[in-house]
Amino acid sequence: MASAEIIRRLPVDVVAEGITERKLAALHQVDTLNLMLYTILMIMTVLTIWIFKHRRLRGAITADVQLWNTTADVDLPPDFLRLSVPYYDGISKENQSILLRYKFDSNVNVFKEGLLEEKATFDSEIFFNILLPPIIFNAGYSLKKGHFFRNIGSILMYAVCGTSLSVVVVGLVMYGFTSFVRLPFSLSETFLFGAVISATDPITVLAIFNDLKVDSDLFALVFGESALNDAVAIFFEVLTFLSENFIFTYIGVSLFTSQAHLFNIWFILGAFGMLSPHSHNRWDKSLLPQKWYDFDNKFLKPLLTHAKPSLVETMPRWCLPIAKLFTTDLQYQQMHCIEPGLYIGAVNEAVDIRRLQDYFISRVLTVDMFPPEIRYQSITYLFVIAKDLPEWNLMDDFDRCIEFIESAIRSKENILVHCQEGISRSATVVAAYLMKKYNIDENEALFRIQAVRSIVCPNMGFMKQLNLFFKFGWQVDRNRPEYKLLALGKWRKLHEGGLTKSTISEIISPDPDEFSPANSTNCPKTLYTCRKCRRCLYTQQSLLEHDKKKPDDDCADIDFILPVKWMAESILQYEGKINCPKCGSKLGSFIWSGSRCGCTAWISPAFMIHRCKVDKWMKY
Repeated sequence: MASAEIIRRLPVDVVAEGITERKLAALHQVDTLNLMLYTILMIMTVLTIWIFKHRRLRGAITADVQLWNTTADVDLPPDFLRLSVPYYDGISKENQSILLRYKFDSNVNVFKEGLLEEKATFDSEIFFNILLPPIIFNAGYSLKKGHFFRNIGSILMYAVCGTSLSVVVVGLVMYGFTSFVRLPFSLSETFLFGAVISATDPITVLAIFNDLKVDSDLFALVFGESALNDAVAIFFEVLTFLSENFIFTYIGVSLFTSQAHLFNIWFILGAFGMLSPHSHNRWDKSLLPQKWYDFDNKFLKPLLTHAKPSLVETMPRWCLPIAKLFTTDLQYQQMHCIEPGLYIGAVNEAVDIRRLQDYFISRVLTVDMFPPEIRYQSITYLFVIAKDLPEWNLMDDFDRCIEFIESAIRSKENILVHCQEGISRSATVVAAYLMKKYNIDENEALFRIQAVRSIVCPNMGFMKQLNLFFKFGWQVDRNRPEYKLLALGKWRKLHEGGLTKSTISEIISPDPDEFSPANSTNCPKTLYTCRKCRRCLYTQQSLLEHDKKKPDDDCADIDFILPVKWMAESILQYEGKINCPKCGSKLGSFIWSGSRCGCTAWISPAFMIHRCKVDKWMKY
């Protein structure tokens, strides 16, 4: 009763307007529900057709429709009103009646639209709910996924950078115009207007305007601009089509009707003969598209997608650390054939049995910190532990790696050499194999690998090891001082990871006290013994030579040596003393981080023996 009393007190126009709004809202809900059901049925139909097509199923689609008839007491006016109106028929001279149906529109007490405005009214509900969904659905359904994702870099560039540039330009132009006419608009407000008006899809802007219930004039302006743009585009497209057809038709007609044309068969044949493939180069007169295509193919696509070539292959060498950060694992998943039977790749290739079978790989050489997680019985594996560090001694494993590759080539088996990414460690091993096989230097070997796999780039330490391998005559000479200095780096890194007795046995020098005196060939010619108990400690080959920065007198007190077998248990610590294994007298000290010699040279790690504690014996 209270609500009815309030309604009686309101003006008739307000009550009629409220009834109209409620009526339109109810109709909108019904229309939206119908459209949702229509869309769901469309999607189900498309999915059913797709399933029947790809699964090769046969069947018939049936549908049951059930209607509910309900009645309710509402205070809203009816949608339609039927009236029987009597009238006098002048022909039959009788009174007759006619049935008229009236449709509910709105309250017309205050506002009356002109005839032209009523005819020009456009219902946005029809556009958004009926016209637009089929267009978007058809565009998405007929989208060429291959072309779309292949040019995703250009699409995102136009969508992001193009829109941003349009926002800035429109905002600055509007700010200049408003400043000229002295309108109180700030720069941020003009940029906001540019962001709204520069949207890639005006339909989105219109939907936002509709939700925010903005002014109708602004809505009409944006919608009109979008509609006019589409209409103008269609008009010019049709005009271009008609113009081209007219031109070609005119040329064809005039070619055979004009008497001024002179045909020469030799001129025509000569013109065709002058054609060359170079004349069909689409980039001859398109410098800007060519540069953009190169930029998109080399930088945008690898950065935004998994496309190849990767940034590691396209960017300059000095940008390699940054390129590795933006290169995905999928872009590394490709093995390359260096020469018949020899492949190089990443760790993902080594665990993919299908890829291995596609390339007929029967041997896998792993140069990494950990062996492959998955191993197959049909494949022969060799695991070489190595870190991608300049100080790591990978040269120590060249011999067995090269022998493993050579045995595979001799057996006519395909072999895959891989590390984590197929860039540094595996490339170093393959380069060493090529150097020994063809007697070439490290630069030539690396050039041959990069001609096939351009992303390979061994670190500077590995390049120095390849250079030593070339200087040693394509072999590993462990007696050379250069190699001894190189070997210390690997030992230091092994100590950081935790040394064990088994690891020590692989990297230390043999104990000279174990040599048989009867075998003169194995017995070293120069020995260093303990001055107290005469126990053999190390040989001349264990001495570590280094670049002296001062006279030899500064290095006369201490010998820097390589670890010997009798030190195995004592050097497991980070630092400590070196004692004679027989009498226990102190001979020197060691420290894995390194120490400085009297000549100011830095030795790392440092195993120091005082010369006053040992005697030198030479065999003649």
